[in-house]
Amino acid sequence: MGYSIEYAPAALRQLKKLTPQFIKGILKGIEGLSNNPKSGKVKKLTGTVNEYRLRVGDHRIIYVVDDSRSAIIITKVAHRRDIYRNL
Repeated sequence: MGYSIEYAPAALRQLKKLTPQFIKGILKGIEGLSNNPKSGKVKKLTGTVNEYRLRVGDHRIIYVVDDSRSAIIITKVAHRRDIYRNL
């Protein structure tokens, strides 16, 4: 059984600002996380307990893995130049 995927309200607002071309690639990357959220092109963010980053082209997806609920919470989606501001 895979992980369920949840979106923070801020992440949904950020996704809506992107073009359909980018949204399609990002959603495909997010779907790939449901089987194993800690492998592939994923990096653990330093200084955090369970926060990870996924690269999709020039965009980054920041998410939290909640192993107790088998859930992935997408917290931020943005271009690489903007993603780490106010993180």
